[in-house]
Amino acid sequence: IALVDDCVRALPQSVDLRAWRCRLLSGMERWADAYQGALDALPMTDAMPDRTKAKTLHAELVGCVDNAAMGAFPGSHRRLDVAEAIEQGRKTLADFPRAGRLRVLLVELLMQNADDEPGRLGEAITLLDQGLELVLTDEQLREAQATVEDLREKFKNVVVTDKGRTFNQSLIHTIETGYLLDL
Repeated sequence: IALVDDCVRALPQSVDLRAWRCRLLSGMERWADAYQGALDALPMTDAMPDRTKAKTLHAELVGCVDNAAMGAFPGSHRRLDVAEAIEQGRKTLADFPRAGRLRVLLVELLMQNADDEPGRLGEAITLLDQGLELVLTDEQLREAQATVEDLREKFKNVVVTDKGRTFNQSLIHTIETGYLLDL
């Protein structure tokens, strides 16, 4: 890796070399370095004169971002129960916030288990809302939009089980979640 780093320093505008470096770091399971290297190289694709090659390298670098996050996610290496997978997903996403594939996986886990814990549906919506500004590809944007539609459908069947009339947090969270889905 030291030789590759020397080459990157000698040819700082080489996106090909930076993408290769990200693949090498991923192969070494240096997830944080691969993630940051891909993020650093992504804006460089905008300046490339060959748009076809730029698009290919952009997609490859987005893949490196996602692969690094998924490599760091413990659920990729061993079976986790749902609660642990959600918790580990939250922690990994905090370290890899631009990882679209991990964000979608976590949203899907939260949606599938929203019946167990009412706040999970709201958290899924918030994760998607935050992720829309970080989306790196058109495909990820389409996935996020489809997930929002799924959330809207699931929300139609939400029932507030707490029938209290004073300080009903469940009702307030449900109303706020509905407002988020209307945005």
